[in-house]
Amino acid sequence: ADYEIEPSSKKSTLRVRKTPLNSVFNDIEVLYFKNYHTNEYEKRSFCNKDGKSSGVAAGYDTKCSTSFTNFGFVRKLTVESDYIRDDDTADFLVQWLVDWFYLQKRIANFTSMIQNVDVELGDMTTPTHSRIYPSGNAIATKIAHNLATDEISFELVDHTHDNKVSNGDLESLDGADDFSDWTEANNGTSSVNDETSTQHGGDHAARFDLDGTGNYAAIVHNPNLTLVVDTQYTLTFYNKSSVLTTSIAVGLQNTTSSNYLQSDGSWAAAPTSFGVPASLSWVYFSINFTTEGAGTAFVLELKRSGSIAGASIYIDDITIF
Repeated sequence: ADYEIEPSSKKSTLRVRKTPLNSVFNDIEVLYFKNYHTNEYEKRSFCNKDGKSSGVAAGYDTKCSTSFTNFGFVRKLTVESDYIRDDDTADFLVQWLVDWFYLQKRIANFTSMIQNVDVELGDMTTPTHSRIYPSGNAIATKIAHNLATDEISFELVDHTHDNKVSNGDLESLDGADDFSDWTEANNGTSSVNDETSTQHGGDHAARFDLDGTGNYAAIVHNPNLTLVVDTQYTLTFYNKSSVLTTSIAVGLQNTTSSNYLQSDGSWAAAPTSFGVPASLSWVYFSINFTTEGAGTAFVLELKRSGSIAGASIYIDDITIF
């Protein structure tokens, strides 16, 4: 089998059979149109990370660049053909070779309920699932690249919380634009909608569409969150905006003290929410906080208002650990 799992009391090892490095090339050239009088090739088609022949289709130089990034060095392959006499055939052969070597890597897909793992990886394998390896996440997988190893080791990292935000990835819906475990709290014609084309992870995200008259759009987690008193947590999510003048606001209230989480991680009666930096592309946000000494029920509200008609804000992959 390609993959072998070896369970033990502390870790499991996933062995991946990969293509030998000396079998991978990312700088391709084809020499053709041989002059039998001089015994030399008069034409050349090529593709590498720095460029390509005009007849090679767009994007193939990007594949060579990606391969160079994956393997860390240039390996050149020269093909001499006595029989190719036309440009189209030579360019097609270059493209075919680029595609072949570009695919010579092993991608390991797996499903697990594990929240945190410690991983040692070969350079050719990259986990991309948002729950396993969110970019910049302080509690995300720690990656140690080792090009020489054929082993990928997964070791459980001890932690005391599961994600307290059910359906934080917004993948479960009870109906159109109706996210499970979340209640919409909109004003005017502002609304919260299901986003399926520019989501951060999975197939769904929440999109806040503003009507431009200052009315807000919001989602409130329902039921209330249950957190342990005097315990440190981290709230995280990904968000982006269609304009830089409006973004997500976070409201987290202790229902016993009626205090709200502040932008510095403290608790106070006001303000009742704080904004996060706006970005035109998906950006990771996190805040560390310690719960107060009383009360275990908390209301989490994510909202935004704005005076720009047609502005939209997006949020995805919400966690509290």
